[in-house]
Amino acid sequence: MEKKPPILIHPDARLRLKSENHEFTDDTVPFVEGLCRRGDEEGWLGLAAPQIGILERVFVCKIGDEYKEFINPKIEIVDENDVWSYPEGCLSIPKYFEGVTRPRTISIEYQDRNEDSFLEIYSDIESREILHEYDHLEGILFIDRLNRKQRRKFNATYKR
Repeated sequence: MEKKPPILIHPDARLRLKSENHEFTDDTVPFVEGLCRRGDEEGWLGLAAPQIGILERVFVCKIGDEYKEFINPKIEIVDENDVWSYPEGCLSIPKYFEGVTRPRTISIEYQDRNEDSFLEIYSDIESREILHEYDHLEGILFIDRLNRKQRRKFNATYKR
């Protein structure tokens, strides 16, 4: 039986560390497949490598009915003024949800498990999922994007 690394839970300091680029090896495919399989088994929308203590620029997101991997991604915001708010939650901050304002449309350049490169545009819920997981690579949690009032509410109500 495969041993699954635990999900790091806030305030674990490792969640605040910036990830390094992933170096492709013979372990890349099994590693990415493991992230996808774990997300599928648990019913999650996404999972970033730093959430399991691996500080590499790799995450997976459920896009449509399947998980898609994003390795060494670079994101550009299409229009800084076109934003929207929507409730977000996080595996690393269990049972807490709050509205987060994010850009509606992004452009993302990334590699897949085979080192093929892609440049794609995502909008709405898909861009939100990608931005949320991308933040983990930067050591950012969704609570860092809350306004002052929301942050006070979080500090008053969130218990680990």
